[in-house]
Amino acid sequence: MSASSNSRQGNPSRTEGHVTGFSGAVLNLIGDRLAAHPDAAAINCGDAQALSYAELWQRAEAIADGLAGVGVRPGHVVPVMLPRSTDTVAALLGIWMAGAVYVPLDPAFPAERIEFILRDCGSAVLLTHSDLASTFAAAVPDVIALDAPLEPTDRSARPNSLRPAADDLAYTIYTSGSTGSPKGVQVTHRSLLNFTLHLADLLHLGDRDVFTSVVSPAFDVSLIDYLVPLLSGARISVIPQDSVNDAERLGRLIAANGATVMQATPVTWQILRESDWRPPGLFTALSGGEALPADLATWIRDRCAKGINLYGPTEATIYVSTQDLSQVDLSDVHTVPLGEPIAGVAFYVVTENGTLAPFDTPGELCISGVALARGYVNRPGEMERAFVPNPFRLGERMYRTGDLVKRRNSGALEFLGRIDHQVKVRGHRIELGEVEATLSSHPAVRQSVIVAREYGDLDKRLVAYVRPMARSREQRWLVLAGELREFAAGRLPGYMVPSSFV
Repeated sequence: MSASSNSRQGNPSRTEGHVTGFSGAVLNLIGDRLAAHPDAAAINCGDAQALSYAELWQRAEAIADGLAGVGVRPGHVVPVMLPRSTDTVAALLGIWMAGAVYVPLDPAFPAERIEFILRDCGSAVLLTHSDLASTFAAAVPDVIALDAPLEPTDRSARPNSLRPAADDLAYTIYTSGSTGSPKGVQVTHRSLLNFTLHLADLLHLGDRDVFTSVVSPAFDVSLIDYLVPLLSGARISVIPQDSVNDAERLGRLIAANGATVMQATPVTWQILRESDWRPPGLFTALSGGEALPADLATWIRDRCAKGINLYGPTEATIYVSTQDLSQVDLSDVHTVPLGEPIAGVAFYVVTENGTLAPFDTPGELCISGVALARGYVNRPGEMERAFVPNPFRLGERMYRTGDLVKRRNSGALEFLGRIDHQVKVRGHRIELGEVEATLSSHPAVRQSVIVAREYGDLDKRLVAYVRPMARSREQRWLVLAGELREFAAGRLPGYMVPSSFV
């Protein structure tokens, strides 16, 4: 890429970070909050009794001691595969207390995918529940079931003073990979703290706030639900899985818990909209994961005290920009603009020839700054293509998002689509190449092509076009289509299985 630029764009969007030179992590600040208000309610799940900050911390320390007892040391990787519960957050904090790296997994993932991730990340231990422990016992040397009593351990194995440093890895999140297997994105504590502090400053939560959590713990956006409230002295209310996609039950739980803020994908907000949901009081709605249609944004803005749209790729630590819905003219856009970058992040709109794009000219959005991930697990080639030297600021790296955008004359950054084969379906990031590679590995398939078809706003579905090894009659094709659906479901998460086969 060239360092030359067009004067009509001017300087790229950039703001300074919170934590340049900071030597700590989110965990340290949560510990400070605990010391100030140990008896305040920290987290509850469904109708269960809430844990206080002190009780949550004690549970996390017990998990950290258990990890140290089986040989986990700073820098080791610890996958977590739990249902939605208070232990999900306790496990996260406990892993960091042990100086280790958090790797969340969804129990609903196919076993083959989970086993691949366990091998790829190099884990020596898995935190899970007893009903899942035996299934994956052969994949890792040690399995700790958190629904069983933790065995007493020698606390000297884990120094009380152990805390992560800013440049230590905080977590690894596995996303869909274009080569046919999921890829792990590694993020440091420095990057995570910069984002968390920015959002905490934006929301201004206090000890009377309740943050409703509906997103899957297997995705990085769940860290917003856990860390921002704990930094602010608020309470986390984890919604049980069977209520997440049921608008009536979800609405009742939001009201019963006295919720004041929730983060969700546009699909979830649309489900609530269709049920004529009304917030129980002053309520802040966060929307992210995919483009937010202007009509839905208008409903959020009119229904809630505050609405914020969030944008960002996993490789740039969850989200890197925010847009207050009250500060944008929604009558003039189809989807909400991306907003300005958060602290410590710069945006560049780059043309095909490597120059900064003029206003109203499409280009690839590139990101630099403290938010950038360290890189990918065992993917040096992909790292080299995605994380490149920043030609506009020497000595920095820049992440090529693959998102096609343009900056309007008003300054708003408009999302136009993708320049590659990545899509978003119901907030989930999907590399079409991974789905194609999975279907093409079936012995009856010669070739497959996956297309994301839109059937309306927020209704995008995957369609598989398959070329069988041999011509087959209609009846045989119906059998094969069923086999392929089952084959894909055994290897891919449900949101990556095509809805139809042609």
